[in-house]
Amino acid sequence: MKEFILVIIIFSLPITAQVMLAALDAESVILLDQNSGEILYRQNEHKRLYPASTTKVMTALLVIENGDLDEVITVGEEINLIAEDSSKAGLVIGQKISVNDLMESLMLVSGNDSANTLAVYTARKINNEPNLDIEASLGKFQETMNQRAKELGAMDSHFTNPHGYHDSEHYSTAYDLGIITREAMKNRSFKELVQKPENGDWKNRNLLLNKNDAHYYPFATGVKTGYTSAAGQCLISSASKNDIDLIAVVLNSSKEGRWVVSKQLLEYGFKLLEESKEIQRKVS
Repeated sequence: MKEFILVIIIFSLPITAQVMLAALDAESVILLDQNSGEILYRQNEHKRLYPASTTKVMTALLVIENGDLDEVITVGEEINLIAEDSSKAGLVIGQKISVNDLMESLMLVSGNDSANTLAVYTARKINNEPNLDIEASLGKFQETMNQRAKELGAMDSHFTNPHGYHDSEHYSTAYDLGIITREAMKNRSFKELVQKPENGDWKNRNLLLNKNDAHYYPFATGVKTGYTSAAGQCLISSASKNDIDLIAVVLNSSKEGRWVVSKQLLEYGFKLLEESKEIQRKVS
């Protein structure tokens, strides 16, 4: 019944709204009801594309599921295994840092060095091998990423690293990233982390959360930016309003487009579900 009501609302929306969504500045998008998992809008949602740093949502999920956020660990030589032009949090070998702080540097400033350190830590935890060497740990973590993706139903994803630096064999889809994010957002620690606009010197790259930026969106609650020249501008966003929680994934957009498209999708979703609720109230 709910699905039937949503169909009615979609076709009753103004033609301008339908045209707006049909002409989105992105190669692939999806909009999900975070609570039910229902798809509210889709465009090439199963097309395999490069996810760039939106990959880090999966990395963060695995850390939360298998690690201890309060544990203090030592940064190792794994940070030397990222490319020179990688996004970095500025970690140094031998540095003592909590897993929670590493997670903030992963999700706010998108540190590829943080991703590698967290991957090594988590792989050693999962395999109960605290002395597992770095290369083996990264390999085990990659295996776990792909296994967990399949468990969640993300069947068109293949991860080769924990950070999303370009690799032709590292890909995902808007649909897969949506369901991975939905799983991550079930965890309170993750939800609290991704909605932080900053923490000290670490500024969140998600401009939807920045009150001083033109792209600020007051209902935004996360989640993760991504960019490489091959992937284009990407954004996984989330927002909450009037007991409605949404997740939008935008892949291969433009510099301005990823913010604009994300807000368009979220506004569309709120309108759709608010009207659905109103119709259900009248019917009941």
